[in-house]
Amino acid sequence: MLMEVTIRHALPKDIAAIVRVANCAFLEEARLPWLFGVGLVEHLRNFPDWQFVAEVDGRIVGFLVGKPGEDRAFISWIAVHPAHWRKGIGGKLLKAIEEKANKAGLRIVELGTPFARKFYEKYGYKCVNIQKKLVLNLSQRNVDKPQKISLKNLSLDDLPRLLKFFGEEKEYLDTASKFFSSLADDPHLSLLGERRNEIVGVAIATTARLTPELVVISKIFAKDFDYMLSMLNGLEYVCSCYGKRWLGVSLPIPHVDEEKLLSLGWEDAKMPNFWTLYWMRKEW
Repeated sequence: MLMEVTIRHALPKDIAAIVRVANCAFLEEARLPWLFGVGLVEHLRNFPDWQFVAEVDGRIVGFLVGKPGEDRAFISWIAVHPAHWRKGIGGKLLKAIEEKANKAGLRIVELGTPFARKFYEKYGYKCVNIQKKLVLNLSQRNVDKPQKISLKNLSLDDLPRLLKFFGEEKEYLDTASKFFSSLADDPHLSLLGERRNEIVGVAIATTARLTPELVVISKIFAKDFDYMLSMLNGLEYVCSCYGKRWLGVSLPIPHVDEEKLLSLGWEDAKMPNFWTLYWMRKEW
C-alpha cells in the first residue's frame, strides 16, 4: 500500500514534534534542542509561511525550516525521521519551499550542508561553493615541539609588537579580537612564534564548545611557508600537552595549501560540530 504524505505549513503546536525529528535525524549539532529550538522558534515567529512539515498518518515525520531573502530563499534546516528515509519525503519538502519561492517571485533556493550533498544534487541543486575545513588527529601521533622557533603565550604587552609585525591595522585588529575572545577559557592557546626575539608568527585557537577534545584555530599567520608550518606544529604540541585529541582549521590559511596539509596527516573534517560545508543552489 502506498504511503500518503501530507505537506503543510508548520504551526507553533508542532514545535515539540519537529524538535524530536531533529533529535533523531541530525548528526550535526542541530540535534541539540537548546541550539536548534531557538532558531526554530525565531523562524516560526518571523517567517511563518516558510516553515513546512511532512505528516504520515497524522504524525510529523519531517520538516523544513526556511526564510526569504531579497532575491532568493534559504533553507536553514531540513530533516526526515530515520524511520522514513529514502521514501521521497525530503524531495517533497524541497518542492514545497521551491513552490513558495516561485510564488514570491524568487528564482533561487540556497542552503549549506555538511553531509547531504548527494541528496540535494539528486533534486537538481548544484554545489556553488565549498567552505573547506580540515582536522588533525593528535592521538597515537608523535608530536614534538617546533625546532625553528620559540613559542610563548601571547599577552597584552605583546600587542604593540604585533601591530608592527602585521604592518597594517585590519589583520592586527582581527587578531586582537580573536585574542581577547580566547582569554576567558583558552589563554594557553594564544601563541606567539619568535626567532631571535623577532615575531615570525601568531596562532590563536579555542576549545570547541560541544567537543572539548577538539581545538579550532581561529587565527593563524606567519611570515612564510616554513614559519607557518612551525606555528601549526606549535599548536599541535600545545594541544597534545593538554591531552586534546583533534586540531581543526578552516581553509585557506596563508602560505600552506590543502594538498600540503593532507600530506601531513590532516583530513577532511566530518565531525558533528566541525565540518566542510557545501553551499548548494537551485535556480530556474
